Order: sequence, then C-alpha cells, then structure tokens
Amino acid sequence: ARELLLLATQDIIFECNGNLYVQKDGVAMGSPLGPPLANVFMSTVDSMVASSSPVNISHYQRHLGVKGGTTEIETLHNWLNQLHPKIKFTCELEVNNEISFLDVNVKKDVNNDTYQTSTFIKPTDTGVFLNKMAVAPTVYKKSTIKYFINRIWTHTSSYTLFDKEINDLRKKVIQNGYTVNTFDSLVKQFLNSNFLMNWPLLNDKAETDILVTDSDV
Repeated sequence: ARELLLLATQDIIFECNGNLYVQKDGVAMGSPLGPPLANVFMSTVDSMVASSSPVNISHYQRHLGVKGGTTEIETLHNWLNQLHPKIKFTCELEVNNEISFLDVNVKKDVNNDTYQTSTFIKPTDTGVFLNKMAVAPTVYKKSTIKYFINRIWTHTSSYTLFDKEINDLRKKVIQNGYTVNTFDSLVKQFLNSNFLMNWPLLNDKAETDILVTDSDV
C-alpha cells in the first residue's frame, strides 16, 4: 500500500506553457487523492491544536473561534503558523461587532446579546451574472436567480433583512436584462412552493401567479 501511495503522489509531472515540470511539494491539482490526503495531513494539525494550544479555544472545526483580547488572538495566530512551514493560517477580527465567514455575515447586537446573519457580498462584486440575452437554456437563467433567492432565505435571520436583500437582488436582476415581473414571479413561486407562507412582501402583488415564459427570461 505504501509503494502504491508513493507511486501515485511522488514525481508528478505537469505541463505549463509547453514545458514539463516535476512537482516537488504538495499534491497535483485536480488529483482525486488531493482532498483525502489534505484531510489526513490537516488531521495531524487538528490534534496538535487540540492538545497544545497556548490559549483557550471556544470552537475548532477547521475554523477557529476564539474568545479573548487581541493579544490572545495574535498569540494563537503566531503559534499556529509555527506548526508547519507549509501551512499558514489567516486571521480575521470582527469590526464594529461584525465578521464574515464564507458568504455569511454575522453581526452581534450588544444590547441584548443576540446575533443577526445576512449574506456577505464581497466589495469587489460587480453584480454581473448570467444575462437574459446570453446564449444559454432558459432553465439555467431561472435557476441562477432561484439560487440567489434561496441563498438570501438561508442566510438572513429576519424578515427585515430578507426583504432588504431581495430588493437589492431585484436591482441586480434588472441590470442583467430581466424584467421585474420575472423576478417577482420567481420569488413568489419560491416562497409558495417551499414554505406555503403569506409573506408581507407578496401582499401587494396580484393574486394570480405571473407566468414566467421563455420570452420573459
């Protein structure tokens, strides 16, 4: 087994700009062995963190949540980056009681010790996605909009935030060439088909469903 593993992971040759190279470190990009080997490797780091961390860690799951002052966090960050020369951790601190993790923004209400979540959009986001005039199947275009609607639903912790983000998304949808009727119909279909709720957002809409046709999308 050891020989087979070494054969599959050592002296991997790849091509770049017409030249052949031998990969000296890491696993070849796209290799099926990459994810499991990375997981095995990081498991050793997990064990060291669990047994030898210099500060108290409130949560660890390949994402650290540390309660404490800036000094404690810096201490932990520096210690983590000394565990292995090829592994470097990044550190992000909350700003104004807010912090993002992946595509979720978490905000703490210091008055009642509760948390609100919303969708995190990178500052570099241009709002451009699959355009109405793109040469692509209609189902792809509708699915793109439905994905954004579903993400807003799963990421927002209150109806107020949901409504705000839906309105922001509506503007982006229009900028990408779709009609307001198309978007509002998809929002209504999403909520009615998945949750069967009478949302205030839909109260001012016509009771009859707006049909989304190929000419609309």
